Amino acid sequence: MRFVSVSQKKQRFGSLIEALHLDFSSKLQIALVGSGGKTTLLYQLAREFSHLGKRVAVTTTTHMEFPSNFPFLEADSDLSACSSPALGSILVYGHREGEKFSYPGDTLFEKAALCSDVLLVEADGSRRHPAKFPASHEPVIPPGTDLILAVTGMSAICQPWKAACHRSLLAQEAGLLTVEETITADGLMGLLHTAYLVPLRERYPDTRVVPVLNQADDDDLLEMGLRVLEDYGECDGIMACCL
Repeated sequence: MRFVSVSQKKQRFGSLIEALHLDFSSKLQIALVGSGGKTTLLYQLAREFSHLGKRVAVTTTTHMEFPSNFPFLEADSDLSACSSPALGSILVYGHREGEKFSYPGDTLFEKAALCSDVLLVEADGSRRHPAKFPASHEPVIPPGTDLILAVTGMSAICQPWKAACHRSLLAQEAGLLTVEETITADGLMGLLHTAYLVPLRERYPDTRVVPVLNQADDDDLLEMGLRVLEDYGECDGIMACCL
């Protein structure tokens, strides 16, 4: 993957850590919310931190797909199993529910935070839709979060809201869209701004909240994304692409 920050429009980074200018000299807790590739970006960050020798914990406050490539610690496991993870290791924590896993409970969550250098939390669900309007109880941001990445998928553009947006009827009731309308870059950014960026910044004034426009997998989508981030004054914003 490649990442482009609005503040450095011409430069493409091979590392999301670099694009975000993250200081990882101390412990970090990062929550990912929204839609359109949260899990992919979460594991991208996990691998990057792991390659830097960091102990990485991955969990969720909602539900995630069960990991196939990383060790999984079940919620009722012996907590000593996570007391001394190896440098550069990635451990996934949770309560398995078939092909998914859910929040591990307060005790194991706190243990994961204590024994890791970086705790990555998927704090929202979108049922594989590239866009989302959150319900009143969403997202579920855990205490101690240092950074929130608010993600949306540029693959939603040119699709009708009804098909591409999770909880589109709630967004329509809020007056943000008409479900039969086709999604534009401006509309997608407007939804992210109103539904996620503004309320999250109000609720967590001391936490950095960064918009990430994901799935910008051609030059037109990349340019559209950079334009709408600039239009909304999101100088900290990130584009994620496979270009």
